[in-house]
Amino acid sequence: MRIISVVTLTLVAVAFGSGNGSAAAVTGNPAFVYRNPVAKKAEPKVETYQERLDRIAESPRSLLRPLQENKDKATVCVSGEFTTLGVVYDSLWESIFPLLPAPLRENAKAAKVAAHRDMKRIHVSTLAVSNNPMARGADRSKQGGARYRTATSAWVVESLLKVRDGKQNEAIALENISLQQAVETAWLYIFATVVAPLRLTAAFLPYTGSLIGGNEHSLIPLTNPAGAIPASLWSFFASFITGTTSYNALLNLGFSGWQILATYVYQAISNAFINQCVARVTEEQRDAAGKPSDTVTYDIPIAPIIQEAADQLALADAETCKPVSSLPLSRIVTRTADYVEKSVPNPAHKKHVRVAERDLMRIMRTTRIPHNLIPADPADFTFTEQMVSLLAGLAIPFVGGAPFDVLIGLNNNREQGLDFGETVALSDLTVTKSLTAAYYVYYVTLWLIGFVGGYIEAPIASALGLPGGGELGAVSFTRMLVVTMNLPLVHGLVNFHNVVRSMCFREDDTTGTGRGAEYRKDNAKLPKALTPAEQREWQKQLRAQRARAKRAQAKRAQTKPQNQRRSAQRPSAHGPAERE
Repeated sequence: MRIISVVTLTLVAVAFGSGNGSAAAVTGNPAFVYRNPVAKKAEPKVETYQERLDRIAESPRSLLRPLQENKDKATVCVSGEFTTLGVVYDSLWESIFPLLPAPLRENAKAAKVAAHRDMKRIHVSTLAVSNNPMARGADRSKQGGARYRTATSAWVVESLLKVRDGKQNEAIALENISLQQAVETAWLYIFATVVAPLRLTAAFLPYTGSLIGGNEHSLIPLTNPAGAIPASLWSFFASFITGTTSYNALLNLGFSGWQILATYVYQAISNAFINQCVARVTEEQRDAAGKPSDTVTYDIPIAPIIQEAADQLALADAETCKPVSSLPLSRIVTRTADYVEKSVPNPAHKKHVRVAERDLMRIMRTTRIPHNLIPADPADFTFTEQMVSLLAGLAIPFVGGAPFDVLIGLNNNREQGLDFGETVALSDLTVTKSLTAAYYVYYVTLWLIGFVGGYIEAPIASALGLPGGGELGAVSFTRMLVVTMNLPLVHGLVNFHNVVRSMCFREDDTTGTGRGAEYRKDNAKLPKALTPAEQREWQKQLRAQRARAKRAQAKRAQTKPQNQRRSAQRPSAHGPAERE
């Protein structure tokens, strides 16, 4: 995980500090013009940070059992963002304690005291703790900072913001880690230490047979009944079934499916904890969530290139700070040229930089690209499309994998109502389109390597006296190569793309604070804690308010059809309409 994290952070630093983007140029008009009549779908309004806090505070019940120590105190309903592990432990302990036999209760009380002592004593670096961007004020809109993320990219975003604010040396007691931070961090280490290594290991396993096939190593053998199928066709069919149902292929399918499912489960759990009332806590307990230690600090040096990149970034916000991914390549080229010009002391070199920038921009402005022919990013695939992509890679010969994903991506564009014939200058191509194009180029290249290698490795293995395809113990060097080369794509480019979709340049922040979506949290008003009597009165008012709103809505629904009928019966002020 450390290697993956360092690589991703370095990519971010290079791109924002001194690098630039690139995309393959396609000159001239597209070969065909396809105009899709489907209208683009409007994005639904998302809930703001303040609205979420207020909605959760209105919840009558919490997910966790309220603490006995808070019985007569003023409390407020909070999400996992403000629920500490100490509160979680106490709530679970109080739920289990009445079920324990009497002889075990004294030991349970002693264990509780010891657990709290240890949780207060154990500290971890805040850089080792991840978080949901929504806990910093981001939302899940198309250009919000929380829409596109994996466990790794969320940790990178969180770390960059801490480095920017000079909080890299902070430590946090285990007891004060919020439930939201714990969930994000746990999934980060699960993906880095379990999911990714298992998928890599599956590619290095030797051939162990197949479930169904045409050789003696298959559990269910295939036979050509009385030669009814031509030998050449039968050979292809048997070979395809044998390879598709091999234990190695099924294992790889299982790990790939588990990775997709784990990603959905991770995001579902994370979003569930931040969008509902998890616990009812006092204001003091709420303030302790995520609070760093006042006595323990670490000395963690930050590479200058990482620090410089972090200083330029903020959390993206759809309204106040557009993500880097939405910017045109011309903006990236200009920023890079500005950076290089400031870095070189020689005036002659500064002039060369500006000349090179001017030449490059001229080429980019005159080169036009049918940008909607770049397939949709896999991150925008629906769950159904992701599962179809996964199964097609295993079950569809020749085009399964990268080619089929290209088709899915183009169909996704078609359903969004995008015009395939529309062209833009390369200078206006967005960063996200460029990275998506780079993703597919790399992906198709890996597919070609695997496709060609699958045909030539068997004769090579036979010539070297090694077990070939279909023989027990055979190792596919092509598969090992492809899976290894896939690591920079899945754990590098994809995470980098998520980071630039989640962050913006500070100079683009229209709030003037340079904090992007964090401005929403900085200015949010935390709901006031209420005593039990005040809570009952407030819930009574809320029920009455909802009842009035429901009656008003029902009245409007009844009035609308009547108004429509009157409008239809009312004669036109301009007389009868002319007939064609």
